[in-house]
Amino acid sequence: MGDDDQMGLFDAPARILSGDVVITLPERATYNARDSLGKKIIILDHMEKTHKEWLRVARSVAIQVAGFQGTVTAEDVRKRLEAADIFPRHCNAYGALFKVKDFEFTGDWKKSTVVKHHASDLRVWRLSSRGVIETWAEMSGEFPRIAGRW
Repeated sequence: MGDDDQMGLFDAPARILSGDVVITLPERATYNARDSLGKKIIILDHMEKTHKEWLRVARSVAIQVAGFQGTVTAEDVRKRLEAADIFPRHCNAYGALFKVKDFEFTGDWKKSTVVKHHASDLRVWRLSSRGVIETWAEMSGEFPRIAGRW
């Protein structure tokens, strides 16, 4: 590779190591939106496969919260799960939380109130009526209740 050649993130090998995705970046990686999106898809698909049970519980909590308050963010779900001592094996699992037909992005954003997240932007989601009806039928109307009533 010559000095003028640019190496994108997709040129870096991704490998699975102990259930987590490890991305090895080359020394001179440059940002490439297409490649970054490709890596994100790979990681979220991996989280979907390796965190099935956690995602089932987290999504049921998200459905309950959105049903109660009208909208939901990943932070809303995280607070309730942490209060019940339920944690994913990898924090990237939260990225796969709303990657289902049950939710739709409202177009609104909210700032995180968690100090270590440095007021990062959070997408605000609402229930998708089509998705929730299908999910409710699949679950026979049973949602696990955690962290009491909200």
